[in-house]
Amino acid sequence: MSQDDGKADLLSSLREAVDYATTAGLLNDANALATLDAAESARRDGQAPDLKAVSQALNDMVALIAPLTLADLHFHRNPLSRENQARTRMYQFWLPVMALLTLVLIGYLMQSLRQAQSFVARVEQVQSQHPEQRLAALQQMVLVDKLLAASSSKPGSSVRVQYLEKLSEMQRLNDELVALSALADDWLSGPGDAFSGLSSLPPEPELDSGAAPPAAAAESVGGLNQTGGTGEAGHADSSAATLEASAQGSTAVEETTVLCEGKDGELLLPDRLKKLPQWMQEMAFDDLRTFCFRLQLAGSGSRSMPEFKSILSKLGAAMPTIKDKIRLRSEWLLPFLYGLLGSMLFVMRTIGNIRLPAMHDMSILMRIALGGMAGIVVGWFSIGDPGATAGITSAIAWPFVLAFVTGYGIEALFSVLDRMNRIIADATYPKREAGTGTP
Repeated sequence: MSQDDGKADLLSSLREAVDYATTAGLLNDANALATLDAAESARRDGQAPDLKAVSQALNDMVALIAPLTLADLHFHRNPLSRENQARTRMYQFWLPVMALLTLVLIGYLMQSLRQAQSFVARVEQVQSQHPEQRLAALQQMVLVDKLLAASSSKPGSSVRVQYLEKLSEMQRLNDELVALSALADDWLSGPGDAFSGLSSLPPEPELDSGAAPPAAAAESVGGLNQTGGTGEAGHADSSAATLEASAQGSTAVEETTVLCEGKDGELLLPDRLKKLPQWMQEMAFDDLRTFCFRLQLAGSGSRSMPEFKSILSKLGAAMPTIKDKIRLRSEWLLPFLYGLLGSMLFVMRTIGNIRLPAMHDMSILMRIALGGMAGIVVGWFSIGDPGATAGITSAIAWPFVLAFVTGYGIEALFSVLDRMNRIIADATYPKREAGTGTP
């Protein structure tokens, strides 16, 4: 480049800086204008302009138009040009729309995350209460110890009160397990989030210590073929023959009720089962005891108890899937969206400021993408297991706040990463001492 070309570039840069400062209302001193006029007049007259004066005026203009630089003016990033103003108006429409859609998606995912965490917490709470053991204890109280039968003539006795308290607890566990089982079925079979109404437990059922109507008792007995007993799988096979008569109507119900009463409160096996081997009779006797216990619960006004073991197994199988969904939202989707939202707000603020360089299409796309990726990177540093239920995630959880802040000011993340890189490099390759050839 010749000396004349260098002078022309200096004058061109000074002219662009003066034009921008004048349009933006920043030019308060006329010295730069006078220097520019004198230099252009000298070039028209074929004389060499005063380079020292031009350079000094250019340095003053660079300080005046900051943070805009001469490079921004050279590469058509003048925020006041007509082309850039037209592009800015277009982005001022689309970016708020995209930000609002992102905010709606964040709200939906946050609600789904809180509901899933509430579901996990409720399942863990029910599992910690050991419903199978509670049901077995209630059965022991009614059928083996016969405490309830001994105190049946005393409705206000302590044993009767204890029985009703245990029965009330079992009914609450029953209602909770049935609700959770239905939610787990919807989650595993549906295409999306089926968690609705997870934040509140079912209402406590009303207890009635009196006898249930015959129709309700028959309905409960008929439902036992579906719910089964609390025994093992082998017991369930043998109980099918024992409970076959209970599905034939009211006559079968009366016959089974007689079997449950027996002599001196003992259970009686049908004659056709007494021909079986002793071990099969014992299995049938255990299942008949469980059946009579369920029948006695139905007669006391209680709703039919489900097979807790099968429901707990179903919930245990659904928990890994739901926890994986929680981790996906907590570690990837939500940090990405929060970072994306922060970068969109930064771009919206930047393109509307005439003191900042105009952003072109690729620079806007890269800035928004960097914000989303920075949000994910910050999410990697979050402490704790997102699938844990120590506390339900709120909208102002710190990992999400950091993801949003990082998406808005991504330069801070780059500064931290660069500083870490220098520390690692200095530790790996220590500097050599001056004047020596050894580290």
